[in-house]
Amino acid sequence: MLMSDTTFHLEESLTGLAKVSSIQAQQANADAWTALPQAERDDLESQARQAEGSAPFHTQMGLENVKLIRDVTATTREPFVTSEIVDRLAASLDENLAALVGPKMAELKVSNPDKFSFKPKELLAAIAQIYLNLSNEPDFIRAVANDGRSYSKELFEKFARTLKNRAIMTDAEVAEVIAFTQKVEDMRATISAEDERDIPDEFLDPLLSTLMKDPVILPVSRVVIDRGTIRTVLLSKEVDPFNNVPLKLEECIPDTELKAKIDAWLAEGNTQKAVEVMDVDQL
Repeated sequence: MLMSDTTFHLEESLTGLAKVSSIQAQQANADAWTALPQAERDDLESQARQAEGSAPFHTQMGLENVKLIRDVTATTREPFVTSEIVDRLAASLDENLAALVGPKMAELKVSNPDKFSFKPKELLAAIAQIYLNLSNEPDFIRAVANDGRSYSKELFEKFARTLKNRAIMTDAEVAEVIAFTQKVEDMRATISAEDERDIPDEFLDPLLSTLMKDPVILPVSRVVIDRGTIRTVLLSKEVDPFNNVPLKLEECIPDTELKAKIDAWLAEGNTQKAVEVMDVDQL
């Protein structure tokens, strides 16, 4: 629920700000604005009023929710790196980061940001801290690395420069953001290497046909499946998907022998070339 609410409020906030910014830019060009038909101007002004009415609420709620996630992840990380949450969290953080420091950030510039409760420095600081709180979680690092829609090394380099140049974080904290970016780049290289290798059939999840990270044995059917996959399945119905026998997650048996084989296979292929490391002093 928290993730869904946060994503919703941030989307509504940034969409509203972009709408107001666009209309304000048109109004700033007096000649072009007066040249528009009266009906079109009335419609745009109506859209601006509507956005001005709703955006402040969504902006405030979005920031409060991001701060809540920041505070919770400072001490409790496990709920945010489960298979049903981690990809959504990474994608949401990356998408909003791209909106705040990416090529389209100018679209959020409004003439009266305080009116909209828009505090981009606070939002960036909270987002940065969430990344750092989860920076040692392999599943989160992998989720960010897998985000082909919003993540890029260039975006995070711009992120680090913004944090430093606007004094949003200390140099030490910015260095941690840079170190996290390097972890993501290393993970991307690992994923690329995995994709280029033929994964042994016994390592593949039987439902998703993806590499298992934490294989478990279902107690009755004896099927081996990734813990994240079966956790997601059991959210909708607590039965073994292979025989419909009632099943709870805690009844699944860790397949430690297979996990050791998978880890060894990954280590064997982990010979990626080094990726250039950023230096905080070069930002």
